Amino acid sequence: MEETIQVALSKLTQHDHDICVKILVAAQVPVETISRLIFLPHRRRTRDRRQDSATATIISRARGILNCSNLQDAVDYLRLKRVPEDLMQRALHHPEHREA
Repeated sequence: MEETIQVALSKLTQHDHDICVKILVAAQVPVETISRLIFLPHRRRTRDRRQDSATATIISRARGILNCSNLQDAVDYLRLKRVPEDLMQRALHHPEHREA
């Protein structure tokens, strides 16, 4: 099933891709599964960087979905979803998610 979803995601525009991720989150699909699914083959890197990017992307999606006013709200949400702490810390240092 994951492969089918991944193929479908690879054919979506970025806007449709974001909507699909929101649907997966709303359907309470585990964050780990969403992290695997959001990777398109042309964006694959080494495992650690890929996982960091996945976690950072999920943080970004969580902020958007929850209309979070700050990063801590998104982090709290991800902790509820059981994202491993080491991935959370690496994602927090991702340039896209540094707070001024």
